[in-house]
Amino acid sequence: MFPIPFYIALLVSLPQNLLFCILGLNLVNIRKTNLLHLTIISSITAIVAFIIRKTNLPFGFHTFIDLVFLTILLHLFLKLNFVTSLISSLIGTFILAALEAVTLPILGFLGIDILNISNNPPMIFLCFLPILFASILLLFIIKKTNFHIIDLSSR
Repeated sequence: MFPIPFYIALLVSLPQNLLFCILGLNLVNIRKTNLLHLTIISSITAIVAFIIRKTNLPFGFHTFIDLVFLTILLHLFLKLNFVTSLISSLIGTFILAALEAVTLPILGFLGIDILNISNNPPMIFLCFLPILFASILLLFIIKKTNFHIIDLSSR
């Protein structure tokens, strides 16, 4: 696992975790949430991601640890039951992973060396921008159409 500078944790991990939360919660039809709580949750998970990336854990393991922390923090801060927290975390993580899976090959096709971006922290941020914009567009569509995968709002 390659370490990331703290400013990249703030510029990428924090909004990424916020999107995990917001997308996941909206897709389980939990729409009225406290943005301050979500920002605190995202900040904590960004710090955890920053610390984890400094270790020699295999690539991808940080995502699993982030997912566990995100689930626990959603449960504690938003007072959701654990299963609802887990399902919304999994859905949010899956959606962003899918967006990355679509976006990163396109960036590679455009000549950006995705395999060596860890050597260029500003490039990490620039590669995140299309994912961020796609996520915001997706969230706008979800909110506008009131789309959800499963309704866990009563849980």
